Amino acid sequence: MSWSPKTVHTLISRLVKKEAVGVKKDTRFHLYFPLFTMEECKEMETVSFLKKVYSGSLKMFITNFINDEKLTY
Repeated sequence: MSWSPKTVHTLISRLVKKEAVGVKKDTRFHLYFPLFTMEECKEMETVSFLKKVYSGSLKMFITNFINDEKLTY
């Protein structure tokens, strides 16, 4: 991507504010690091999706999936 440095800084600052990314400011340079693993992010996004689309109901999700898709073995 050809993002400007200011755009990248804004994105990282927002991630720090949302507590998705940590920052260590002890040195001349800031060191940024993730606060969640990939698996934790996937789990949080799955729960968020179920809440938004299916009112948190895994049963509704599975029922809708089975009704809409032809399953093969």
